[in-house]
Amino acid sequence: MSQTTDTPSWSAPKTEFEELLDSSFVRDTTTPDSVSHSKADRMLRLTTTDLFFKGIRPDFDKRDLDFLCDLVCANLGRHLDLPVLPQYPVEHPEYGLGLVSPHLEGETGIAVDDHSQLANGDKVPQLCVFEEWVMNTDDKAEHFRTVDHEGEKRVYAFDHGHTLHQANSFDGQVETNDRIRQSVGQNPYNYGSPSEVTSGVELIQGTTDEETRRVVRKSLDQIRRASPDDPDIESLVEDADTHTTTVVNTSENAGAISTRSSNQNFSRTSRRWYPAPKPTGDQLKSSDCT
Repeated sequence: MSQTTDTPSWSAPKTEFEELLDSSFVRDTTTPDSVSHSKADRMLRLTTTDLFFKGIRPDFDKRDLDFLCDLVCANLGRHLDLPVLPQYPVEHPEYGLGLVSPHLEGETGIAVDDHSQLANGDKVPQLCVFEEWVMNTDDKAEHFRTVDHEGEKRVYAFDHGHTLHQANSFDGQVETNDRIRQSVGQNPYNYGSPSEVTSGVELIQGTTDEETRRVVRKSLDQIRRASPDDPDIESLVEDADTHTTTVVNTSENAGAISTRSSNQNFSRTSRRWYPAPKPTGDQLKSSDCT
């Protein structure tokens, strides 16, 4: 199914769309002749705006949390000036509630081994620790894009639904490190030691709880405005304290990297770092998700 569109007629402030459209990597994308969709009619490429619409997963029992986590992480990343794609919740007239973000054309993954070749390479160590902070269990290569812009390569990360609440089951039972490690693939950053990501640890540890709370409140307010009459969304918003506490409590994750700096046996092939021998059972802590 395909269609064309001229102007998005969705319930989102114009300034938010202008922010997306003013992004240089949005203007440089290639526009197709029509809007295409895939994945159960919830993924849309918006022709005239170079935006990408991702609807809430209809077949997922924690779909609202997936949606919220994705938005909160996007807002946190932007707040910290990290190369995380901006997102904004909108109510699409046909496909319902979803997130709009820039559509990127580029190479999948972090396409260079030497991050100094990236115009934003100094942000990659910080991005790495950010992903640890929010417990991203799905930060595979497909969720990064390396794009060319005016002769420079830049990398961006996106898709943060499997984080925060999604990394922890919502009933309070935290997944073990082993399970989290098994759910992710290779290490896309190619770092082999915590010393390589010191700037990221410092960035996350310097982020105050109040900053985090403000970002969560902003995200919930955006969702409420996008879909004011949805009882499921209203219930999600009403549980703001739980969501905020979950995000704030993950701040210990970044510290777990720096506290292991004396351990040299780190793997460049495993996404989650661990010293040798690998910790087992009782040694694993719920706050230690690296």
